[in-house]
Amino acid sequence: MEWFRQYGFGFNPLTTNVQETIERGLFTAREAELGLLQEFVDSGEMVLVTGEPGVGKTTLIGNAHYLNRGKYNSFFVMCSEHPEFDVLPSVKARRTFLERLMRKPLPQKENVFFLNETKFLDRFTGEALKTQAKDKTVVKSVICACVHEDDMQVDDAFLDRVGDRVIRLKRLTKSQSEELLDKRLGKGNMFSSDAITMLHRASKGNPRHLLEKAELAAIEYAPRKISTRMLERMPK
Repeated sequence: MEWFRQYGFGFNPLTTNVQETIERGLFTAREAELGLLQEFVDSGEMVLVTGEPGVGKTTLIGNAHYLNRGKYNSFFVMCSEHPEFDVLPSVKARRTFLERLMRKPLPQKENVFFLNETKFLDRFTGEALKTQAKDKTVVKSVICACVHEDDMQVDDAFLDRVGDRVIRLKRLTKSQSEELLDKRLGKGNMFSSDAITMLHRASKGNPRHLLEKAELAAIEYAPRKISTRMLERMPK
């Protein structure tokens, strides 16, 4: 039996899968950043989201994409898989069934792009984004996520257009780690308070590592309450 069923869950609440995290409403500890990102999207800005691997960039922009699908034509692109992704053909290809049926244009939703791992974008595509984003009838907002601004293969003019609209995701504080696990698992969950503190220290505030370490402990000790002594016995 899966470990989570032994604790009474119908699914894995410690999943790090981005799509499952979003669809199950497990997104936590980044609500302030999500609100700020939404403000930038609604005002039609170009934005960078930066932070070390595992800190939550993909989950943040993936959640924003998911929430904006009804309001805008929202595109989520993994640039590592589509390094020469171009905006205009993608917009033109997004024609509704009703439009094709009537063979005439209908009012279009505005287009918003969430581009992940943008260090893989080639320079030409970066230039195209910079130019096309000036025309709000083509692109309302572009959100780019990468580890650091220097990873972007674009010239200074692109970053000048972004300006100070950079959301830098930091490691979780101890209280944020506690909040994340409480929301995922419920108050008084399978970890003692001291065990959560130990998990936070071991993960160094990296949310992905926190969830991974918590899941390994849960697999090892389900269905018992997990203490610091139990965590200390686990392989490093």
